[in-house]
Amino acid sequence: MSRLRILHVFKVYYPDLFGGIPRVIELMSRVRPDLFSQKILVCSDTKGLGDEPDKSIERVKSFGTLMSLPIAPGFPRRLIQRLRDNADICVLHAPFPLADLVLAFRFRRNLPLLVYWHSDIITQERFRWIVGPFIPFIRRTLDRARAIIVSNEAVIYEGSFLERWKNKTIVLPFSVDVEKFSVNPDDELAVEAIRLQYPRLVVACGRLVAYKGFDVLIDAARAINGHIVIIGEGTERGALEAQIKRSGVADRVHLIGSVKDQELAHYFRAASVFALPSVTVAETFGIVQIEAMAAGCAVVNTNLKTAVPGVARHGREGLTVPVGDAQALARAINTLLDDEKLCRSLADAGLERVKTEFNAELFDARVSDLLLSVASSTQTALDPAQNDRV
Repeated sequence: MSRLRILHVFKVYYPDLFGGIPRVIELMSRVRPDLFSQKILVCSDTKGLGDEPDKSIERVKSFGTLMSLPIAPGFPRRLIQRLRDNADICVLHAPFPLADLVLAFRFRRNLPLLVYWHSDIITQERFRWIVGPFIPFIRRTLDRARAIIVSNEAVIYEGSFLERWKNKTIVLPFSVDVEKFSVNPDDELAVEAIRLQYPRLVVACGRLVAYKGFDVLIDAARAINGHIVIIGEGTERGALEAQIKRSGVADRVHLIGSVKDQELAHYFRAASVFALPSVTVAETFGIVQIEAMAAGCAVVNTNLKTAVPGVARHGREGLTVPVGDAQALARAINTLLDDEKLCRSLADAGLERVKTEFNAELFDARVSDLLLSVASSTQTALDPAQNDRV
């Protein structure tokens, strides 16, 4: 039997972007190579696009970004080509409005479409002129999709963009390879070196963008008795560096850029606390939480309406604080830094939760079953009138 051809579509991928969505695409694209032949189509503004060593990845030239949207005029045409020639199933990692311009018009109408919904649409007034014109196309894509994948049912809260399509959503919790984020004895020297450099270490990790709330963490740092290392790159780096200097916490808050997975595991193992201070529902899950839990970190997260506080639960695997509250964030972090027994108890519970509920084997089985089911199903688009009643 020939393998099913799966085409993953997103804005950008490694090494141009690190974080949760590329991690999920990577995990999905490696599932059951005996059953699926999987390719990834993304945009990139880096040089040497023709030198891609991994032939499963294709990058379309972009000329930068505008409000996180690639300026890639050739992408819709390339997507049409790949849908026509190289796909039995399309998995759109959304939101990605540039792809909606193709998919909304039902090109290859009978091609099974899965939408993996990673982030809610934030409609602040200052972004509306960018996002607004794409909303009808995004809705048509969601109407067309045979299923919409979410990381947790909490993503479909009252008033969320997805609420209209609630009855075609499928919950697919993220996963992590525990072994990847554990440290073997040969790595202990590197871990100990980080501990010596940053005593009472708190780690945060993610793209340096506004919704991650790193500015709140920097505000909290003035009351935290420890060192904070923020791992990642992004458009807010300059603003965060200025805030660190202005707040007088340059001796305690360190922006170290992006690191490889092995080094990330070292930082997690060296830390007592992992902080996820996200401030908007654009943070639907925070996959980095389960990576930190797999490495043995207690978590401090925020009480968003999304899945975030349900991953590391308050008093069970971590502590949850109000969104945007720097003082509460500092108190929770100091509580864990000062109470080693509590911190260890939450960290141990987090590792056990990852092993039982967010393990890679379970994720692989669920993805495989879903792809096979979608490939064999018939299109069952929802009645728009029914959608309005959801």
